[in-house]
Amino acid sequence: MATPNVYDERFEASPGYDVANDGETVSGTATITPDKATTGQPNWGNECLEVAAGNDEAAYYDLLYFGSLAISYFRFEIQIVSELLGNGNIGRLISVWDHLWSEAFRLYLYQDGSGNLKFQISSYHDGASNAYIGFPTLSTGVVYRVEIKWDATNDLWAWRIDGVDQPNDQDATDPVESEGILSSAHVTNVDNMAVGTWQWDNGYTAYFDLVGIDNSDWIGAEAAGSILPLVGHSLGGQCNRMTG
Repeated sequence: MATPNVYDERFEASPGYDVANDGETVSGTATITPDKATTGQPNWGNECLEVAAGNDEAAYYDLLYFGSLAISYFRFEIQIVSELLGNGNIGRLISVWDHLWSEAFRLYLYQDGSGNLKFQISSYHDGASNAYIGFPTLSTGVVYRVEIKWDATNDLWAWRIDGVDQPNDQDATDPVESEGILSSAHVTNVDNMAVGTWQWDNGYTAYFDLVGIDNSDWIGAEAAGSILPLVGHSLGGQCNRMTG
């Protein structure tokens, strides 16, 4: 499967986005560019989203009130171009909340104590922030596919990097064979998303593409040569921007 049925953003419209969203936030010298020309990334078409921010600068776009989904599967393809992280630092890539702005999860770029870049997920599966570090060490200039499952109907969550299951609260050993469990005060839907970094994180330049949300199954890898945007797919109405 590679065509998400809730949200399918491929950044091929010019100018701007394929799908209506709720606006951009930038601060300082940061920029967010949905018409960045691609340079050979497989299945990315002609354009992608560039997020470029220094330390403590914001650069993100909002997708707000997209459907209050009890079951959701997210896909993001991400290429880190450069970063300003020191050991132990993070730069936010993705944020997802419920309809009332309680946290579901955040995806970060993380630099460990040895200078290695990793993906880190902060899962609020029990109502509190729980950090899990992805297995692969990342390289700049390489495209990675990150997928995240949040299933409040069956109380399960999971995440994958390039199709490989990553650590969670039930299984943190490679290979991961169990999904995480939503317990306690976890959110029961997801309905708001921001793509990019916030002003209190470390900076980076990264490209994003093939951003999708599905309400039934993992989206998976894009079929070879499938680059056409889903133009005209509309979502819910506008609302006030988040403040924190």
